[in-house]
This record gives sequence, structure tokens and C-alpha cells, in this order.
Amino acid sequence: MRFGIIIFPGTWSDKDCYYAINNIIGHDAGYVWHKETDLSQYDCIVLPGGFSYGDYLRPGAIARFSPVMAAVEQFASQGKLVIGICNGFQVLCESGLLPGVLLPNEQLSASVTDFKSSASLGYYPESYYPMSTWSTAASGLISG
Repeated sequence: MRFGIIIFPGTWSDKDCYYAINNIIGHDAGYVWHKETDLSQYDCIVLPGGFSYGDYLRPGAIARFSPVMAAVEQFASQGKLVIGICNGFQVLCESGLLPGVLLPNEQLSASVTDFKSSASLGYYPESYYPMSTWSTAASGLISG
């Protein structure tokens, strides 16, 4: 499996993603500059964390206009895997690939709830879930 790691101005965890993909899970990864539009050589796209464009408007609000995002939308519409980490998740929400919008909570503080992932329960899915499944799951997390 070949991973493409999107780099926006301000992205900082791209090297961490590259290291984890290549050296920990043993797959091939390459960098994709935000002005590129051809994602055909990749099986999975990763939008890493950081502060794309400095997050001056809202997290991910400016990055969604980068040329690569039209290619990411087309990639996801083909049922291919797209992973958004931290700011990358915010970019996916801002671009409309995930439903909802990220807003400050009423208390302006972080809240933590118990969440059991399949990994923490000791089992893993046999295959990855297509973007449509992630959207449904994320929608519950965003609005819930």
C-alpha cells in the first residue's frame, strides 16, 4: 500500500507520519505538496496535523482551497482511504468531506469522555473502512 502525505504551509507532523508509515508499519509513503493535483499513485491519503496556513481564519478554513483538496475529494469519492489527523481532520471538515463544523464549546475548555476503539479492545478490522463509513462515524462524534 502506498500512502501520500499532504503538506500544507504550516504542516508539522508530516515527517512523523512518514516515519510511522515507512518504518513502523512498513509501507511506502511519499509527500504531496498542496499545489499538486494527481493522487493516482496512492492508495491512501494522509492529512497530518499542524497549523495549515497558520489557522488564521479557522483551523483548516484556508487549506480547503488548496488545489490538492479537489483531488482529495475525487480520491475519497472513489471509496479510497483518507486519514485526517488533528488539523488534517479539521481540513476535511472545512472542505465538506466530513459533515459538521468545529466550534468552540460553551466552556471554552477540553472535555474528555470514555471511548473504546477497536484497537484498545484488542481487535482490528480486517480491512479499512471507506470514506463514507468514516463520515458516518465522524458525524456522530462531531454532533454528539
